[in-house]
Amino acid sequence: MTTNYIYGLKYALTLNPEPCLVFSKDSVWTEDDLIAIEKKMMISYPISKLLPLQINEMDLQITLCYRFGTRRTLSHVFQHQLLSEMECMQLLIAIVSTILNSKAHLLNEERYLIQDSFIYLGADHMDVSLVYLPIKDLSDKPPLQQELLKLTNNLLSKQDRVQSHSIRKIFLMLNSPHFQLTALKDLLLEVILELDFQPAATILQPDHTYEPWLPQTTKERFIQWRLPKTHNPTLLTFCILIIMLIGTLYFMFPTVGNLNLCLGLCLMVLNIGFMMNRSLAKMETGELPSDQRLGSFNQQQVPLEPATDYYVHLADQTTLLTSNHIISDATVLLTPAPKAFLELKQGEESELIKISNDAFIIGRSTEAAHFNVNWIGLSRTHFEISRLENDYQVKDLGSKNGSFLNDESMVPHQSYPLNEGDCIKVVEKQFIYKKL
Repeated sequence: MTTNYIYGLKYALTLNPEPCLVFSKDSVWTEDDLIAIEKKMMISYPISKLLPLQINEMDLQITLCYRFGTRRTLSHVFQHQLLSEMECMQLLIAIVSTILNSKAHLLNEERYLIQDSFIYLGADHMDVSLVYLPIKDLSDKPPLQQELLKLTNNLLSKQDRVQSHSIRKIFLMLNSPHFQLTALKDLLLEVILELDFQPAATILQPDHTYEPWLPQTTKERFIQWRLPKTHNPTLLTFCILIIMLIGTLYFMFPTVGNLNLCLGLCLMVLNIGFMMNRSLAKMETGELPSDQRLGSFNQQQVPLEPATDYYVHLADQTTLLTSNHIISDATVLLTPAPKAFLELKQGEESELIKISNDAFIIGRSTEAAHFNVNWIGLSRTHFEISRLENDYQVKDLGSKNGSFLNDESMVPHQSYPLNEGDCIKVVEKQFIYKKL
């Protein structure tokens, strides 16, 4: 079994007697190295949104076991599902809320592992479970603020286009020396409300300060504009004045013909006034189409940049993607994927298979697998080769007959780094990893 390390701790996934994440140390590690009150709180009182902790001791050496059951890590979800911007914000606020709520259990926010490999999801992206380490010495661990910044950057870097204008505020806060979790939670709520904003609601509330669906040149005019009320006093006054003028005409020439004429004119004025008032009422309640409600306001066009100027300045807008890159509107230059292959050996014959996807699946399924073969004992999706920056890793996808890396059995759903010449064995077939 491959050994992994984080912050001086050794960790691995085990399946016996149930799926667990196990932490241990190469050196002597006893319960004296744990924070007694935090250990007692986690064992005695189950804490919501934290993976249950069990401490095992053998030969005066302890191990921390976290039972995760059927939950999946966030890194595993990333490889099979693309979260929307709204889901990313909801995931972040679930994580932040969990950290804030755990203070009531006397836990320290700096002892959470906020990395996608240690964040477990249940039924959906809001069902979050975190790993908490009640260990005295975690000197190698970066501050919570840095971990949240890295996680946020990883989440949003997978988005094709960021819609919310408040995303930059989140990055500014995560880089601020005055960072506070409560303020971050409030800002995340603001972003969620912004993403959930419906343009139609703005017609009923013209005082709203953000109208992304209006051209910028008409935004200020629209905010100052007021839709007519249901009972328009100006219209009512105008109708009364017209009727008074018609009445004056009758009193000047009091004949039967003028009486009929004046009554007809008064009825016509009342009818026109009623129809105008009804139309204005429909505008206010949103019954008319949006183009009729806005009138000439949405007819203005935002001036476009000439095409020649755009291409001349395009190079100045292009930025190179780095690990510290903060999302902006500029074009991003992505690093090309390294070329990697699997050499399938079958007796004396061999076949070279190009790894053509960042998550390359091998199995029997003609729909889910990128390389499908109908071997006896091979699962529909047996194992996966996934890209990790400039390297690749292999993971068994819960196959019935298992997978082996260099003759060692792989734990299902745990990723193992691949090196040149590594041998992956499934149902008596061998794949040799090669990288150019």
